[in-house]
Amino acid sequence: MPTDRPLLRFKPVSEGKRQKGERRHFSKTEFDWHFQARRLGGDIDKRLRDILSRGIDTETYRDPEAIAPERALVFEVYGALNDFARAAQRIGLDWLADEIVRLNLPEELDDDVDFEDDVLDDSWFDAIETAEFQNARGDVTGRLYVSMPTIESMRKLLELWDKFKEGGSPPDGHSDWWNLFKQLKDLRTWGPQDRLSMEAAAALRAELVRRQGQPQLIELDLWFRNDAAARQRAWAQLRQRLDAVEAEVVDDAEIPEIRYQAALVRVAPAVLEEILTGQGNIIVANEVMAIRPQSVSSHPATDGDGQPGPASAAPSPGSLRPPIAALIDGMPLENHNRLAGRIDVFDTGDLPPTPVNRRYHGTSMASLILHGDLEANEPPLDRLLHIVPVLTYDPAEGREATPSDKLPLKLIYEAVTRMKEGIGDAVPTAPDVFLINHSIGDVNERPLSSASAWARALDYLSYKYRVLFIVSAGNCEANLEIEGYTSIQEFHTADPIAREQAMMRALDANKATRALLAPAEAVNALTVGALHRDLAGALPGNVVDPFPTLRMSSLLSRLGLGLRNSVKPDVMSDGGRAIAQPTAGAPLLVRAYTPQAVGQRVAAPHHAGGLTHTMRSCGTSNAAALITRTAIRLSDALDDAVELTGAPSIPAGNRAVLVKALLTHTAAWGNAGDYMETHFPPQGTKAWLRRRENISRFLGYGIPDVDRLLEGAANRATLVGEGEIRPEKSHEFRFPLPPSLASKIDLRRLIITLAWFSPVRSSNQNYRTFGLEIAPGSGDNAFGLGLRAVGCQPPAALAGRGTLIHRILEGDAAVPFLESDAIVLRVQCRKPPFSGMTKVVAPYGLAVTLEVATSIGADIYAEVAQKVRIQQRQ
Repeated sequence: MPTDRPLLRFKPVSEGKRQKGERRHFSKTEFDWHFQARRLGGDIDKRLRDILSRGIDTETYRDPEAIAPERALVFEVYGALNDFARAAQRIGLDWLADEIVRLNLPEELDDDVDFEDDVLDDSWFDAIETAEFQNARGDVTGRLYVSMPTIESMRKLLELWDKFKEGGSPPDGHSDWWNLFKQLKDLRTWGPQDRLSMEAAAALRAELVRRQGQPQLIELDLWFRNDAAARQRAWAQLRQRLDAVEAEVVDDAEIPEIRYQAALVRVAPAVLEEILTGQGNIIVANEVMAIRPQSVSSHPATDGDGQPGPASAAPSPGSLRPPIAALIDGMPLENHNRLAGRIDVFDTGDLPPTPVNRRYHGTSMASLILHGDLEANEPPLDRLLHIVPVLTYDPAEGREATPSDKLPLKLIYEAVTRMKEGIGDAVPTAPDVFLINHSIGDVNERPLSSASAWARALDYLSYKYRVLFIVSAGNCEANLEIEGYTSIQEFHTADPIAREQAMMRALDANKATRALLAPAEAVNALTVGALHRDLAGALPGNVVDPFPTLRMSSLLSRLGLGLRNSVKPDVMSDGGRAIAQPTAGAPLLVRAYTPQAVGQRVAAPHHAGGLTHTMRSCGTSNAAALITRTAIRLSDALDDAVELTGAPSIPAGNRAVLVKALLTHTAAWGNAGDYMETHFPPQGTKAWLRRRENISRFLGYGIPDVDRLLEGAANRATLVGEGEIRPEKSHEFRFPLPPSLASKIDLRRLIITLAWFSPVRSSNQNYRTFGLEIAPGSGDNAFGLGLRAVGCQPPAALAGRGTLIHRILEGDAAVPFLESDAIVLRVQCRKPPFSGMTKVVAPYGLAVTLEVATSIGADIYAEVAQKVRIQQRQ
């Protein structure tokens, strides 16, 4: 329902040159030629000269440590090297990838260094993007991966190294190699120990034990070669190796846009055993970058425990508007009374059919998007929901999952392409969709230092089609060890507050084991964590509520941070109250448990049939579905604002990114953030940066209260803007100040949210190409209002690493200003760390709210709206 205080629009702006702030310089780890020659010269000389002296022979290829053409070389460096691909290509190397392995914030800051006051200063962001805040302890470690197609390219590399270690100057066009040599830590080949991580090995070993005697599915990620012929050659060579061990290629994919080449392979148990022991043809294959368990998204297909709730009548759908959101998930129960007539299902027919009484996940997600928690009795959306099924029922596991004979990434990529532009001669199935709910994730991958291929696909598609993926953080069912309790009885009868504090300490101690599931690290996506909250009423007396007083992340919800320690999850939303179920033994272990007494009420199939059944469920999928529902409401509110205010309509290509900004704009940490600020490690005045980074793992930017935007109020006004910006450019926005605020000492709050979509560079340490920033027009970070950043929010240093900046500033100083005065903000785009991007644009959305204490007594919204109308006419 339209409000009488709709969102206001900034006047369109002209483009200017980016204004740079004062840059802070941090020490850079590099060594002179004499030191590097003494430290590394012997090893590198030996590795390169051995191969040149004996040529390429059979023995070379049998030795997995030997340097040879087509074999990946790993240059480990202190720090980061930007855009090294061209330097490698000049001497005939084939650049494969690069990454930053570890990126840390400073351990502590001096009391007089208050970066929080510099909330919008670009120097922090520049330092982070170029990874210059590194030191001799190796806070930043980079890896560059190349292969040498010929002996000649090896010879050129050795010539450059010889000249460097003798103190010579770099030849023309090769200065980047001197920078690499100064920062070089080690040079080695990519070997069997790199192809199979400890985590992947453990998962494969567990499957080998669980499925004794049965063939096993594994995924092989190939090194992506720039040349198509080289990719075909590598694939042919790998097929020969697979044929030699009678391995079956079940599925394969090549997606050059995200540098992805992979195969899903079925191998005999004996072959997998060879892989796990570092033996056999596959583990030493030069074509293979990584071996891992099959990517799988899996969800229980069951009613859950207890009796489901009663069915209720659903309102007639009536006449519905076209879909602007899509759900990529399981097949829903199309004729359920909550879904009938409200969903538009596109079934390719390529997947095995899911029995009607096992269509739980897709049905519940569609129910939450269309109706919200049924306990809330909210009116349903008046739009269709487009649904693309990618899950099917696995009777052996009793779960809905991605098909066992498909690469999930390929399914998702094709689903979105089919939706937005069509495949082959087919017309697109839902070209106007710009919001995509993606409540599925790979239970076998927890990305750390680089983006997963699945995340790369979402980021590429997001930028290409200007769509917002709303992604669940993933559920975690791992046990927590709770200190201070020795028995179940003691845990059950403990003081609730003391027990809550023990749960918080346990979560903090185990955060490293609860990392996001791929593709939740996708930088262009909005990642949603689950909040411990629902409308199910009082809990039964025989269960333990882990968080009786705090609006905390759910025990089920996985934790951030994201790539390069960016803020992830982005926001939190209700995911149901998972209870704490203790297990016998010492130490006492607790796991998240979700009986039918808790969670959101959703539409569901029934084992005996019927089309009116409901049940309760919990998890991050629910949270993402509710945020998708909110996103649709916000988009419709933007249309209402255009109609009510006469402002220009929002270009279709910028609508998704503006909704992304609005979804975050009202987010705040709440009382859980207050508690963690005073209790979570590390404590101390110098440790605030690390501590707030830690809190961000749990809460992201916080819990949105979007009804504040949708309903409006007299004491606040929100302006929104959008655009497309190029590198080194600046867009200026003016927020007119209400006259009633002049010289008042009452509290005022300024909330600024900037979201953007960035092109990405797959397999590159500078994965996110564009970094945007917000700067005040006057150079005064207080915006002329005497404001200061509030403490309980993610540090500005983290906000600069993703594609979402959300800052809250407050103050109560009496500040005089003129009738014509305005808050001036600049949206600026920093220069990417590589060339060829000057004409590429980043779409962005901006939301700014000025809120004042109700004690001022004036209608701030009306005063700002009047000035905005004048601006629009000028």
